[in-house]
Amino acid sequence: MAWIPQRKRYLMIILAPIILFLNTGFLLRDVRAYKQAGAQPTDINMAQVREIAASTDFTARWIRLTEPLDLKCSQSLAWEENGKTSIAMLAFDQSQQQPFWLAYDGNPTCEEFKSVPMEGLLVPPDKFWTTHGMVKPSAAYPLVELKVGASPADLRKEVYTWTALDLFAIGLLVAVYITRPRKRTPSPFSAVRPENAWAASRTRVR
Repeated sequence: MAWIPQRKRYLMIILAPIILFLNTGFLLRDVRAYKQAGAQPTDINMAQVREIAASTDFTARWIRLTEPLDLKCSQSLAWEENGKTSIAMLAFDQSQQQPFWLAYDGNPTCEEFKSVPMEGLLVPPDKFWTTHGMVKPSAAYPLVELKVGASPADLRKEVYTWTALDLFAIGLLVAVYITRPRKRTPSPFSAVRPENAWAASRTRVR
């Protein structure tokens, strides 16, 4: 392997553990969520939503709501990245006690969104939306997020991404180790001057 400049080696030594530490956390989280989500969507009502949200190990559930939601179209946020638009919209159950953030890849009108099946991944609310302007509502029950149209396949893609990044970080550490400077051990013959080589060989024979 080609020699790596010392400055770049130091950078790799610093970055690789950071990447491993952060990505391994994300990887374990998404693996757990993938296993917890289920193999197919489960029909659930609002009482079951509250039960799931109150669980201490709640990470993700693949669900289909059996009760209608009241969408608050005036309280929504659109986010565009890499040419793709995603939205988050506030919604409540019919009692106005259970709040939802409905996250959706696309930018439908309010009426179009009302006709979209409320099926997807039920997850804890993503901090991404609060950092970009969504306000958590005051309600009797904890806020949950429904990633409309999402499935465990999306979590599996995330698992592959974090795994690839972890392997990249491990590769950096291996490269640093393989190309580390090695101390040269002087040969016993290297200290013998050419003109004394014959005399030195006679001395060793005796």
